[in-house]
Amino acid sequence: MNNKNKLKILFLSQRFLFPMDTGGKIRTGNILRKLKERASLTVISNVESPKDDQYVPQMNQLCDKFIPVPWKEMERYTLKFYLKILAQSFSKYPINVLNDYSNELEKAALDELKHEQYDLAICDFLQSTLNFQHVNSGVPTLMFQHNVEADITRRHLDRAGNIVEKIFWGLQHKRMMRHEGEMCNK
Repeated sequence: MNNKNKLKILFLSQRFLFPMDTGGKIRTGNILRKLKERASLTVISNVESPKDDQYVPQMNQLCDKFIPVPWKEMERYTLKFYLKILAQSFSKYPINVLNDYSNELEKAALDELKHEQYDLAICDFLQSTLNFQHVNSGVPTLMFQHNVEADITRRHLDRAGNIVEKIFWGLQHKRMMRHEGEMCNK
């Protein structure tokens, strides 16, 4: 199949895939390898420099075009981290969905869709869906999901040890069930 006849896919992966050291990264990497055999594949992903710089050339194994988006992961368990969680607690979205949102990533996806014609746009993982919330380009979209995320928040709720944790995880579970339902029905 030549490139002109190949399906043209835009693939959004919020987390950079290298090194492939987790189940989710390995799964996504294998999906991309297979898709690249049959489709013209563009991947947009956050890249944290200098940590990820050595791995960026490996993206050529997985896609025809790679659009890196600069990103800095917040250090966990710091005062800033907990203040962000507190602020996000008032959102209608689950915290882990908010944590995977990046204005720059969303802008990169929208810009690419504005300048290139795609047959399909794929959002990898439920947590990344806010980055696709304004995609109205007429391109069919697909979400890949690794877990039933509401089951994970339910387990946290079931294991909550005090009233504050129970309230927090109860709210997160309700928000995740709603968000997961909305995204799976799009």
